[in-house]
Amino acid sequence: MQDISVKGEARWFTDDDLVALRDYWDIYERHYEELQQQIFEWAQGHPALGAALAAVPPDELDRQSQQSRRLISQAIATGGFSHYAQHSRPQGVFYATLGIRFGDWFEFVGWYGRLMLPRLGAALQHDPPRMLRAIAAMQRFLDRTLSELGDAYIATKEAALQASEQRFRLLIDAIGDYAIYMVDIDGCVQMWTAGAERIKQYRADDVVGTHFSRFFVGAHARQHCQRMLAEAISHGRSEDSGWHLRLDGSHFWSHTVITPVRSSDGSILGLVCVNQDRTAARLTE
Repeated sequence: MQDISVKGEARWFTDDDLVALRDYWDIYERHYEELQQQIFEWAQGHPALGAALAAVPPDELDRQSQQSRRLISQAIATGGFSHYAQHSRPQGVFYATLGIRFGDWFEFVGWYGRLMLPRLGAALQHDPPRMLRAIAAMQRFLDRTLSELGDAYIATKEAALQASEQRFRLLIDAIGDYAIYMVDIDGCVQMWTAGAERIKQYRADDVVGTHFSRFFVGAHARQHCQRMLAEAISHGRSEDSGWHLRLDGSHFWSHTVITPVRSSDGSILGLVCVNQDRTAARLTE
């Protein structure tokens, strides 16, 4: 079903759907105080939402609730949802800042729908088709609200992730005494840092996508590197000392530590290789 426009504004519902949505909203308003109490109690008991609610002053929660209520009422009355959508987007930013997972909101919406169904059924049981239209309109309204929240939530999370990655990169690049880089499980370089470039002389464009055995000395360097990767994956860490090659062909004595980086589900995202130039110490032995 496509949205229609009024006075140049995109609408979320057709006129027929708005009639059904008003049925839903009238029943919501009729039970408002009772619903708010149940919603608050449920959210307080939720592991993630409860902690987030505790961080927000009660008067601020009430202010946001009343503002949403007023904007929804206006939107349903006029059929134009732009002001409500604009209000929803900052809420998405707010929830992302609090660290609430978007999956928690899907859980809440599912629970809220189950909370409303008996009330819609009791109020409209005399007219089953009308009841079904009200339920469908409620669900579509919740879906559209989540969509607005989600766009802002995802944008906020992506910006935070980029900032975090930038801080991590700056931190790693500031460690000048170590060559730090990441390889995939096959040993191909995925990430290259300024420290790696300073010690090994290669630029990122020269090495990303190539096998890291190119830095090792010896005819069996590739097999040796594969054994190190296997040991790191199996035991969580692998260490080695030996001669490594720079771009100009010179050698340096490197102490190498390889550790896997895993996602929350345990799958391997890559392996971090840390090389320290210990040539001076080696030559004095």
